[in-house]
Amino acid sequence: MSLALAALAAVAAAILQASVGPYVTIGDATPDLVLVVVLLWASFGALDGAMVAAFVGGIVVDALLARPMGSSSFVLLLAAGATTLVARTGARSRVPLLVLAAFALSVATALLWFVVYGALAGPVPAPDPVGSVIPDAIYTTVVYSAALPIAILLRRRFGEQERVAW
Repeated sequence: MSLALAALAAVAAAILQASVGPYVTIGDATPDLVLVVVLLWASFGALDGAMVAAFVGGIVVDALLARPMGSSSFVLLLAAGATTLVARTGARSRVPLLVLAAFALSVATALLWFVVYGALAGPVPAPDPVGSVIPDAIYTTVVYSAALPIAILLRRRFGEQERVAW
């Protein structure tokens, strides 16, 4: 998949997260749509596309939500690298492993973002960071789990196919 498509998908996810994200809450939980795009891109072992999506999506979401510039990109780049490592394990049950990794990375990225935000901008904007992270991580994992089969089918249909070169 091309890097421009990764950047475009990340920008679209960042715009949706900034505009529609606060309105698609379940309780207090909101999904991290840029993280979902990064995780989907990294799920196929495409580190370069995942890194582009993480960097561009992080910069756009930081600009739209008035966060310290680059804080989301840093956290998303770490998530992209970790997911790519999980995707390249070669295990037969890779999809459940990717879903578990998505939940763990949702929690880790949210907590790491709170640390980065605290270092760059001052006090953390949540009174109980751990309590607010778990519902968001569950919601993000559900969105990722719903989008992963669609991404797998799209990859099979439109992705690069290995063929014998004669």
